[in-house]
Amino acid sequence: MLSFPHHAPSPWPRRFLLPVARLITSKHLLDKGRRRKKRVFLASSSESGAVVPEGSKFSITYPENCHLVPCPSTTASPRIEHLVVLEGGSVSEYISKALELPPLYVADLIRIGAVYYALVPPKPPPTATLEQIRLYEQFTAPEFLKERHSMKRKTLREAQKTFRITHVDAYVEPGTYLRVYVHPRRFPRCYEVDWRSRIIAIADSYVVLDKPSGTSVGGTSNNIEESCATFATRALGLVDPLRTTHQIDNCTEGCVVLARTKEYCSFFHGQIREGKVNKLYLALAAAPVPVGVITHYMRRFSIPPRLISAGNHVQLADCTFGLGSYMDANNRGKATHVPHVWSSSNLWCFSVPHLTRI
Repeated sequence: MLSFPHHAPSPWPRRFLLPVARLITSKHLLDKGRRRKKRVFLASSSESGAVVPEGSKFSITYPENCHLVPCPSTTASPRIEHLVVLEGGSVSEYISKALELPPLYVADLIRIGAVYYALVPPKPPPTATLEQIRLYEQFTAPEFLKERHSMKRKTLREAQKTFRITHVDAYVEPGTYLRVYVHPRRFPRCYEVDWRSRIIAIADSYVVLDKPSGTSVGGTSNNIEESCATFATRALGLVDPLRTTHQIDNCTEGCVVLARTKEYCSFFHGQIREGKVNKLYLALAAAPVPVGVITHYMRRFSIPPRLISAGNHVQLADCTFGLGSYMDANNRGKATHVPHVWSSSNLWCFSVPHLTRI
């Protein structure tokens, strides 16, 4: 069961300007684009009591002493497995047997947050087989759900919500749905950084970190271990983990504020909602950028991928910003007002002499 405590405000300046975040090109950049995740809805197997792929052998074999942490030297393609538990038991043993993974590897998957569960499996996709549909109907039947104590006072929709498994020896009962990110997203850059030297400021309620490129601030949906918050906590020897207050992109390096207390984390989020926190970015362009109003068009949905077009369309929203010369003191600081825009901001550019290609 997850609980979310109430936070009280703590003292902090009314307006805080985040130091510069630098968008750079780096050889340590892990991902140059989002890769499509492979979804597999699994068929049945009588050997392990699990719902597993047709054909018990997988294309990749793992040594018995295989570990996931620290980051392996090779990068595997994304792999997500969906299981429906037929026999209750330890979650780590169950996954290890069903997916033919070493126990140490499964323990590392749970440790970094790559295993989720739901009390009831979700509705199978249109490509599901008759056997898969039968299993879904079996474990969502009202007479079956009434016998499960964990389903007491829960609707089917509530029971289908997924939560991260945090304990290796957690018990899973029949009918439980498991989602396993066998090859989670990795951040090898975390193991190359001197994190103590990246600490800019330390206060009683927060820490300011110079985030390196190729790292995640607070982790991803399938990897909360290899993150700035986790490694900065260890570098400072803190007992309580640092908390994420805001995000900058993985490929961006620059200053981030990490909260040391729950109260300050809530307070900082409130400052962001009230528009009292600004982010300043410096970007290096390969060629001169024309001065003036630049407009492109973006799909209105907030769910990625965020499709961008150079031409206008009724289903696309305007995304406009003004670009001015850094030496143009008369216009500096004035907002560009464009009606019906997705977002609007001012950018200032200046030439950088003697550039060296990275």
